[in-house]
Amino acid sequence: MEIDSFLDKMLGAVDSLFVQINEKLDLGIPIDQLDFGHVQSALSAKTKRIDLLSDLDKARQYGNWYRQLIELRNSSMRESLSKLVIVGPDSMKAYFKKNSKDPDNSPPMELEVIPYFEQCLSSMERLIEMIRNSDPRFSE
Repeated sequence: MEIDSFLDKMLGAVDSLFVQINEKLDLGIPIDQLDFGHVQSALSAKTKRIDLLSDLDKARQYGNWYRQLIELRNSSMRESLSKLVIVGPDSMKAYFKKNSKDPDNSPPMELEVIPYFEQCLSSMERLIEMIRNSDPRFSE
């Protein structure tokens, strides 16, 4: 349950960023339609700032960290995430593992859970900060 909450908060940070972009750049997108595609399209049409979300677009591509978070959240919502726990003499480590019932549609994860989430959180913070710092209207 904590993983579900963490994933929702991480992905919700980007949703909040979309709200801020919509308001500050006066894009006029209805709140229930705020997603990457609508924001990118409005940025292109109204501001010519299509580069604003280019780093997020890269992170959204298959195999990249943001896409993996989305896939993990979607897997987590359907079923509990499969975890493999390895206990060593001095520590216990948890790893995500592929769903044996559907390995082709499992997130590509054979990573230790905590360091992976720490890395994603750091990437998310840098991404949002970079986007906000790219336009002076976000600091108004």
